[in-house]
Amino acid sequence: MLTLFLMLTIRGSDRKTSSEALANPTGPLTTAEKPLDDIPTRRSSTRVDAMTGAIACVLLVVVFAAPVRGQEWRTRCLSETKPDLVIHYCTQAIQSGELNEVGQAVAYNNRGIGYADQEDYERAIRDYNQAIRLDPTLASAYNNRAYVHWKKKDYSRALLDYDQAIRLDEKFALAYNGRGNVYAAKNNYDRAILDYNQAIRLDSNNAVAYHNRGIAYHNRGIAYRKKGDYDRAIQDYNEAIRLNPKDPLVYNDRGITYRNKGDYDRAIQNYNQAIRLNAGYANAYINRGNVYSDKKDYDRAIQNYTPPIRLEPNDDLAYYNRAHQHFYKGQFSAAAMDFAKSVELQHGDTDIDRVIWLYLAERRAGQTGSIGLERRASSLKLDKWRRAVVEFLLDRMTDGSLFRAAEDPNSQKRTEQMCEANYFTAQAKLMRGNIKDAVPQLRSAATDCSRNVTVLAAVLAELKRLRVK
Repeated sequence: MLTLFLMLTIRGSDRKTSSEALANPTGPLTTAEKPLDDIPTRRSSTRVDAMTGAIACVLLVVVFAAPVRGQEWRTRCLSETKPDLVIHYCTQAIQSGELNEVGQAVAYNNRGIGYADQEDYERAIRDYNQAIRLDPTLASAYNNRAYVHWKKKDYSRALLDYDQAIRLDEKFALAYNGRGNVYAAKNNYDRAILDYNQAIRLDSNNAVAYHNRGIAYHNRGIAYRKKGDYDRAIQDYNEAIRLNPKDPLVYNDRGITYRNKGDYDRAIQNYNQAIRLNAGYANAYINRGNVYSDKKDYDRAIQNYTPPIRLEPNDDLAYYNRAHQHFYKGQFSAAAMDFAKSVELQHGDTDIDRVIWLYLAERRAGQTGSIGLERRASSLKLDKWRRAVVEFLLDRMTDGSLFRAAEDPNSQKRTEQMCEANYFTAQAKLMRGNIKDAVPQLRSAATDCSRNVTVLAAVLAELKRLRVK
């Protein structure tokens, strides 16, 4: 099935996969933050309250004595938030020779957070390993190491470490939230929701847990197509906004949920607010553009896909999405330029669907396109259907052969491929200026395609431009 922008619009939690990925995971907890109940997250520069426990407070007083001149590390290993400075002062603490094993564990734990912030995950893991060796009861070190495993998509190790952190501290709200993130990444949304529930019970003011639970309900709603799950997601987003009304990411994700419910106006309102809070939030522009495209307001969609290109010039998806809008409007030269840029920015990891759309735009713009299609397709591993589509577009297969290739024992797959066969044969006729014979096949595609077949958007746009009802 050709994948249009409708299936490739996962930004933040609206971009990464065809089901919304967790956008705002809670970052690692440190027993050595100051103040102790103010824990940094990986959600821009905001902070959320979290539980640290009385033992950690005692340890800090005992093992990090009051600083004297030349020993700033005594406080700054605990209080710094800039990764390079955390690493610098915690390294001084480790090398000072003045800390007992528990104090060294805290310093290694905190330095691990510095490395994790720099995405130097191997060094972070080595420091967390050392912290755990020195103090096997340090729950936050297990939590922090689990976070790094999660970032590396090593979900089995992440779960083991989160389980251990929770065994050591059954009231560790952030560990439940983190474990929920792992289950969400594994598409086990029911287990994720159970952990987010527990995180919220332990810390009812934890905006991150509400946000993440909202994403989990949202994802479960996508998986099961249950309207009620979208509603519960919105309830959680509402609560997250109540607790932190200036977080643009939550508005973005609530907008995604309204879009999935078909409530486009409310989706746009949420994206508007996300952009008001962060004018450089490229994801929100992309997502707002998607909704305008859903509404067939292609001019506004183009207007929204353009700022992300300015903000992130190497964003291949923004070019790809904008290219479709130009194509729908019949602006084929502009579409070809954007499709070409989106292919170029994939840096060798080329998607055959983009190559096909580039070819269609070039041909509709009066260019040849065949050499580029053949060259790019020859370097890709194609499934049977896409190989047939390429052969057809290169005039090596007849209409009848393409329809025979679309046959499939799986009824849903057959429907999708028959829809595409109608569309591509119509496009071939339009390239030759044969509008009369193209229209019946476009009508067939419009009738037969289910709403889940993404090529339907292109079919309807073509019929509208041809003024065919």
